[in-house]
Amino acid sequence: MHSKQSEHGDLLSKWKVEARQFKLGDQVIHFIYSRNPIVDDRLEDSNDHFNHVTSGYRVLFYNSKRHGDKVYLFKNFPRYNVHVGTINGKLDYWDQQ
Repeated sequence: MHSKQSEHGDLLSKWKVEARQFKLGDQVIHFIYSRNPIVDDRLEDSNDHFNHVTSGYRVLFYNSKRHGDKVYLFKNFPRYNVHVGTINGKLDYWDQQ
């Protein structure tokens, strides 16, 4: 799921993105099968824009860093952005966390 919420927690957009992920060192590669909007409020936000712009791409590359339970994904297309997530457990076989 690829979603975006307002400051008040209201769901602005939500997309079902089917993909597989391959991680090699700090490189994360997503092989994308499909993207379908689930929640569409008819207002174009950055989440909608990203999914429309990248809909022609089947492979996306990201740089990733992990510090404790925080994971940072750095992207520079269609604009520079950092996604921050929280994870429990290991990301891959070589993950030392």
